[in-house]
Amino acid sequence: MRTNHCRMTLWIVLLGLLLVCASGCEHHFFDVHGNIASDGGELLAWRTSPQGCSRDPADGGSPENTATVATFLWEGPTRKDRPEQHKGRSTPGPLRLEIARSGTGFVGSLTATSHPNGVTLDGSVCKDLTLETHPGPPQFSGGKPTLAGTLVLDCMTHGSHVTANLRFSGCTY
Repeated sequence: MRTNHCRMTLWIVLLGLLLVCASGCEHHFFDVHGNIASDGGELLAWRTSPQGCSRDPADGGSPENTATVATFLWEGPTRKDRPEQHKGRSTPGPLRLEIARSGTGFVGSLTATSHPNGVTLDGSVCKDLTLETHPGPPQFSGGKPTLAGTLVLDCMTHGSHVTANLRFSGCTY
């Protein structure tokens, strides 16, 4: 009889915690639809979705005074995917795509193992580099707003055709 009472109490406590979390805990995680791809050349051939996004300015400035808008991060296109999806394709290892303001538009820097100093993606190599953003809900109550938006790329550089069509939310500081 005592065991049943303990089980019932435990279930009530767990249900209560679940209800409190569902109503008061905020869980805004990075969410992305679409992918970025390279068709070969020096940047190799791959297609993947970013695994994370940061609003931390790489130039060390405050968020209001930095050119950096968003940095998309990947551990590597094949690290989280099933190996059979990438048979016969090279992989660049960890990737970082930093998007920054430049005049009235944007410039990107794609860093991969093969190009640790980054490959510049700007008007000289891109037919399209469009970033549209808007604030999203903060990750935590009272925190800074996250970033949501879309990114479109169509660039030819280092013998590679780099494309992206991303819709994202939950990019955090």
